[in-house]
Amino acid sequence: MGGEWITPQANFDNTSNAMETLFQAMTTEGWAQTMWAGVDSTKINQMPLVNNNKTYVIFFAVFMILSAIIILNLFVGVVIDSNAQEKEKLLNNN
Repeated sequence: MGGEWITPQANFDNTSNAMETLFQAMTTEGWAQTMWAGVDSTKINQMPLVNNNKTYVIFFAVFMILSAIIILNLFVGVVIDSNAQEKEKLLNNN
């Protein structure tokens, strides 16, 4: 047909690419495009079909909520820890 198959940078072709893609989605950078590419996915070596598997929307929504909670908890933990360290330094100086 004269076309060329181009694999997107964010893909789930192997484990390392899948982990990188999920990390990229967790940072909320381009996660919607990744989600819709997953929704359009079909079998191996088959052309994508628009809205082929809408259950992937649920996976990505749950993943984004859980990863956002984890990232938020890590951020809050770092802030509280650094605050406690600074408080300890101030108490030791007096």
